[in-house]
Amino acid sequence: MPLTKPNQELRRDLKEAASTLKWSGVDLFTFAKKLLAAGDEDGANQLMEISLRFQDVEDKLQGYAEEVKIGLISREKSSAIPSSASELEHKLIAENIEAITQKD
Repeated sequence: MPLTKPNQELRRDLKEAASTLKWSGVDLFTFAKKLLAAGDEDGANQLMEISLRFQDVEDKLQGYAEEVKIGLISREKSSAIPSSASELEHKLIAENIEAITQKD
């Protein structure tokens, strides 16, 4: 059975957020290597930890997208909250950064 439009939107937004987290994590990891080469081991370790957390969240979002695809998760109608994948991405990034910084 094909996905409804709201479920197509939900799946697309989840996949988009996962992709953004993936590439943000890659960018952070690259920057962490530069910090390490410059001698900032603590900063590099913190960025690597954030990058790994991004990967964990990316995997969860991909899993949720698959659950939408097979019908385990559904949306009855389009939702304005969050109004875009970008808002969801910002929220997830902020939560991850906050969790990492609270460990220190």
